[in-house]
Amino acid sequence: MKGKGWILVILSLLPLLMVLAVYPELPALVPMHWEINGVSAEYGEKWMLLPLGGMSVLMTALLWAVPKIDPRKENYRRFERAYFSICVVLNVFFMAVMAIVLAESLSPGRISVPRAAGALCGLLFLFIGNLMPKIKSNFSTGFKTPWALSSEEVWNKTQRLGGRLFVLGGLVLLAGCFFVEEKALFAALPGILFVILLLPTVMSWRWYRQEQEEKRE
Repeated sequence: MKGKGWILVILSLLPLLMVLAVYPELPALVPMHWEINGVSAEYGEKWMLLPLGGMSVLMTALLWAVPKIDPRKENYRRFERAYFSICVVLNVFFMAVMAIVLAESLSPGRISVPRAAGALCGLLFLFIGNLMPKIKSNFSTGFKTPWALSSEEVWNKTQRLGGRLFVLGGLVLLAGCFFVEEKALFAALPGILFVILLLPTVMSWRWYRQEQEEKRE
């Protein structure tokens, strides 16, 4: 990511800058948590948005450091563009989440939080899903099951399956934003994520067993 670090620095600072830009106009108490029906259920003092906005800086610093300490750091060169794209997408996602929080703080009820959150997660799943097949074996990014980490072939199969499921899940969430009630949309997200995480894990184990059986024959 040499030469591109400044892009991540700017993106990571934007959520905090967004908070500072509207801080004088924010009410004393701002929404921090929403119920399944999209109604604000928990409020906090507005200063709490400052450390929340700064979390993207911490996240970016961690993403920058991970390739340097990963035991398989040499593999990051094989998917450098994909990893950089993931860093960018995560920062943009965090910035969009902050925009929703600020919008609800300044004009409560103006947007549908469940639909906005569903659309954001759907888009995030689509981007991540398209990038996952490009990820090479490492200990920080992708489906890092013990069986995938033990075999490059199993790793590649696991990431491809996970990528397809993320894309499918993203499409389902985006469609749900238009055709499903808010409560159902909010409730569906954990279930969709559970399926996306479970199937590649199970198949990773199965593919590894098949590979080991073939080696013994």
